[in-house]
Amino acid sequence: MLFCSPCGKSVNFADFECSEIASARGRRLAGGMNLKITEVDARAWAKQARKPELVVGMHESPWGWVMLGFVGKDLASLCLVERGEAAAAMDQFVAAWPGAAVRCDNKGTAVALKKAIATWRGGRGAAVRVLLKGTAFQRRVWRALLQIPRGATVTYGEVARRVRQPGSARAVGGAVGANPVGVLVPCHRVLATGGKLGGYAWGPKKKRALLKAEGVGIKV
Repeated sequence: MLFCSPCGKSVNFADFECSEIASARGRRLAGGMNLKITEVDARAWAKQARKPELVVGMHESPWGWVMLGFVGKDLASLCLVERGEAAAAMDQFVAAWPGAAVRCDNKGTAVALKKAIATWRGGRGAAVRVLLKGTAFQRRVWRALLQIPRGATVTYGEVARRVRQPGSARAVGGAVGANPVGVLVPCHRVLATGGKLGGYAWGPKKKRALLKAEGVGIKV
């Protein structure tokens, strides 16, 4: 896949074959960030007898207010929300992981948020553990998102070709919009045809701000 940089250059990246992207020294690098990705299918979760505890927290961040949701020690939700939307975001997260107990722990999730911000900024500490639950197609799309480097963008059509389903840009858009872990799984780096901003689950203003913070200017 070719990635378009803000200055118009293109870079080729090797094929992505697994959900953990390994670099030298055993680090996991995804989209320029140090992540360790684990995937789970919804059916596998439903069959699991003993389910990890869910932990939620609401915080202010460089991206605005965020709701963090953890399944055990793995970050499974990062939503960019307005402060008054916290309860709805938490309810949506809990509903996505049925059968698990849930508790609020702002102190614990604040530590995790600090770590997530550091890795987004290019820090090289311990990898942030991310858990992605979705359909097989959604997970393929999210893997493609994890390949987009910081400061680069792709179109929905390019992602469709990357997941070997050319012509499925609309379905790709749905999968991109369903991404549960904002910022770290960089769905904000996917643009509409012609370099237009396109949609974003948390609104165009937040998408534009994230891209600007990564050195990408959107003119239209």
